[in-house]
Amino acid sequence: MTWEELEQRLRAKRAALRAAESALEWRFYQGNVPDGSRPDLDDRDWPVVRMSYTWSGAAGDAWFRRTFRFPELVEGIPTAGARVELPLIVPIHSAIYVDGIERAAEPSWLDTRAVPLVICEHYRPGQSIQVTLHAYQGDGFGLFLIDHAEVSTLEEAIFQLEVLRNQLAFTHYLAYESPKGDVAWRSAWEEAAQKLDLSALQGNRWDAWWASVEVAREALEPLAYEAKTYVAHLVAHSHIDMNWLWTWQETVDVIRRDFTVADALMERYPDFHFSQSQASTYKAMEDYHPDVLERVKRRVAQGNWEVTATTWVEGDLNMECGESLVRHLLLTRPYIERIFGVRPKICWEPDTFGHVATLPQLLRQVGVEYYYFCRAGQGQPLFWWEGLDGSRVLAFNDPLGYGGVVEAEAVTSPVLDLSRRYGLKRGLFLYGVGDHGGGGTARDIERARILDKTPFLPRAQMSDLISFYDAARATSNLPVIVGELNTTFEGCYTTHSDIKMYNRRCENGLLTAESLATLGQILAGKPYPAAELTESWRTLLFHHFHDILCGCAIGSTYKEAASRLEPVLQAVSVITATATKELVEQVDTGIGEGVRCVVWNPLAWSRTDVVKLPKDAFGEVPLSLLDDAGNALPVQVVGDELLFIAADVPSLGCRVYRPSDKPASSDLVAEEDARLKNALLSFHVHPASGAIDEMSDLAERRTIDTMSTWHGVERKQNAGMINRLQLLWEEPHPMSAWNIGDITRIENLIRGAEVRVTERGPVRATVEVTRRVLHSTITQRYHLYTGMRRVDIETELDWHERGGKDVDAPMLCALFKPQLRHPKATFEIPFAGLERTAGGDEVPALRWADLSDDDYGFSLLNNGKYGHSAQGTTLGLTLVRSAYEPDNLPDQGLQSFAYALYPHAGDWCAANTERRAAEFNQPLVAALTTAHPGPIKPGQAMLTCEPANVMVTAIKQAESGRGAIIVRLVEMHGKETLAKLRWAWPVQRVEEVNVAEERRGELPFEKGGCELRLGKHKVVTLKLTLA
Repeated sequence: MTWEELEQRLRAKRAALRAAESALEWRFYQGNVPDGSRPDLDDRDWPVVRMSYTWSGAAGDAWFRRTFRFPELVEGIPTAGARVELPLIVPIHSAIYVDGIERAAEPSWLDTRAVPLVICEHYRPGQSIQVTLHAYQGDGFGLFLIDHAEVSTLEEAIFQLEVLRNQLAFTHYLAYESPKGDVAWRSAWEEAAQKLDLSALQGNRWDAWWASVEVAREALEPLAYEAKTYVAHLVAHSHIDMNWLWTWQETVDVIRRDFTVADALMERYPDFHFSQSQASTYKAMEDYHPDVLERVKRRVAQGNWEVTATTWVEGDLNMECGESLVRHLLLTRPYIERIFGVRPKICWEPDTFGHVATLPQLLRQVGVEYYYFCRAGQGQPLFWWEGLDGSRVLAFNDPLGYGGVVEAEAVTSPVLDLSRRYGLKRGLFLYGVGDHGGGGTARDIERARILDKTPFLPRAQMSDLISFYDAARATSNLPVIVGELNTTFEGCYTTHSDIKMYNRRCENGLLTAESLATLGQILAGKPYPAAELTESWRTLLFHHFHDILCGCAIGSTYKEAASRLEPVLQAVSVITATATKELVEQVDTGIGEGVRCVVWNPLAWSRTDVVKLPKDAFGEVPLSLLDDAGNALPVQVVGDELLFIAADVPSLGCRVYRPSDKPASSDLVAEEDARLKNALLSFHVHPASGAIDEMSDLAERRTIDTMSTWHGVERKQNAGMINRLQLLWEEPHPMSAWNIGDITRIENLIRGAEVRVTERGPVRATVEVTRRVLHSTITQRYHLYTGMRRVDIETELDWHERGGKDVDAPMLCALFKPQLRHPKATFEIPFAGLERTAGGDEVPALRWADLSDDDYGFSLLNNGKYGHSAQGTTLGLTLVRSAYEPDNLPDQGLQSFAYALYPHAGDWCAANTERRAAEFNQPLVAALTTAHPGPIKPGQAMLTCEPANVMVTAIKQAESGRGAIIVRLVEMHGKETLAKLRWAWPVQRVEEVNVAEERRGELPFEKGGCELRLGKHKVVTLKLTLA
């Protein structure tokens, strides 16, 4: 008999036993059911549904009912006296009743895997056990996961059959496929197979069957030693989601519970190992339960507890900016080393929804060599993951996921997979109840011990994670995968716009505050607010947790997030204002009377941009402003604000402005038919659609739109394809926050807009477009500024649309179709622009996306949106969705955001799109003062870096304290270069450090600057010690 035939017989018997335990079919009703848990309730009219089953929590209470009965004998095995358990997961507020008595209830997540739900202690044949699940209406994930009940007598038989099947599978591999397999081993295996009494198995004569099994195992004895040279690393962990379907206090309770249980299991089982990620979990214990943290410290010192926390949380990597990624490493690694005295070599991201191409470099810089993840792989479980710069980490993409149960298959399957693929005699299996925590159980440990001693299986070694990686890295034939590992759950880039906007505003605010506070320390001698900035970063990093930032948590999660992130915005606003005031006092603002305006540039290159002041900043509104070079600039009052354009504000420097009665010129023209132009750009807004139907680059003498080159009667009628709004209707589908459903119809919003010119310059001309869409209102304002190559589209969206289990959900998108031939699509990822196939898929991007052909391009900038697409010559930006679970009503009400059009000559690199996007996100900072002398001269750059492909992404005080600053340089365009850095203050030492600010070496420098070579896509951090 072949192995395939033998395996089929064993699986069939297992299936027959499992069929008697089946819990796949339940009667279901959604709505109000008085006394719904009553055992004798007549539910015969309820439809039967099959597990796993999903429903919308917003649509009402959900009821599931089923009666369990087991025959006296199942395949000859008695059920009398058996213990019956019911493993299930219901991630929503729910309660379960057994024979009318409540046996378990949870406010957010009902999970009976770690603590078994016993529905009968001693089963009597013929006994009926009525089970009712009541899931309450409201936020949460309407999902019922259950497969079978567990009848103890049947489970023991299944376990033993599975042990045998895996013994035969593994020894068959050794005999027939492994490098050492030979005739003797194959003969032993075949003899063992012949010894099995399959007729006894078929006839349920279990004593005879198990007797034949023992004889068969004796025949396999020649393979016993070799089997144990293979090792399955069984790694226990607790996957604890931060505030997913529950609040922070419940998260803290889960951490305390799981850490306490892990400690108790180590006391009971000295060989038990446990691995735990996320610095936030340890910080929670430090803050709320320090006694628990002390126990963890002891276990770490003993070697039983492995700390795998390299980042503050398991954050979404696609929507964090590069500096946020750095701060996860910068704030986590010193914290973990201070608390535990360890430096983890593993980055643990099991549930993260994608992995950016620049991450390997950052990890390697801080000594992280290994990467563990489960989603968005490319078909290889073990491989070298190579970043854009060539850095590599050894990555394991777990095909079995992160929430396993220890059984025979868990030991053999991972080993067989890696051995067949790569010749590796190791396997990795993660076990432990997760999401709402749970961790490894005593049952897992007991089974691991049994399986470890069981012959003809690999070692079942309770292990830490690093032992597997250290053994695996010696394998010589592992594949290399280069670039990003994306995507999954594409709806997450848009759902819950509020948390996306908080994230962007906090990132922008923190970076601006850091740069100005650093200048305040250097130039004004003021203290750097390190503690406040560190705490603000930590708060933001916590909210990068993938289920939070991705918009797939419950409503209360986002209320808590707002209550914690608003103070961050307030803190960075105060820091920025304070630093600006301190700097302004050091600026030479000239002589004479009257108010002066000092404008600071928080970015490290010269720029021209809009400045907004209070209308009464100078008392009476002046006719113009004079800059420090004597140039007259136009001003414009808009509401309560006074606008002007600050030209050529130097890198991390300032310009000074004073009121004037001199006339000032402007290149702006606003025509009655909603046509705006300056010296660089011209465009027309269609009167019915509100989209741009004509657009030209006057400086380059190029038509940007696709229709203007048609003339006369042949000209196609078109309502505009630049900023064309569309409603896409998603069919109802589970996991609506995560996934974009099938699109049932698309509605182009080409009629019904109200279009009018509302501002005519001289600083800004504006066309306002207002429309009603279903129950919502959209107001967009196209702003064109004098002398600027950028069209800002300021948007106010009052959204009141809903999806649901029975209705299609509207999604609002904006399309941009410039006239290009064969463009390449590029999207900003952390610290890079990444070219992707323009196939129409929803993909993540940070502050910009671009389409460029050989000589021209079109960039789309944004200040808080992440879901993008590109198809052929069309860019897309998803503005809002109407998800309905787990938050029943996300994205309701008023939202304000902006995006901008930046058409340009050449590709995005030639146009420095990455800099224009940073400018759009980090405005110039203005402060009012009087005329006074000072050592800082307006127009003086404080820090510069050339050439333009090297971008300064951060300037901050070093973590080592006052007296040293950090300057981070990033090569953005993928080409080796010689960077020339210049500074305007005395420096006594220049060191290269890693992103965690650990010393790598000293660099030569001269007075006022240094030069260093950067490889393509390299991130280099310099520490400048002040003289």
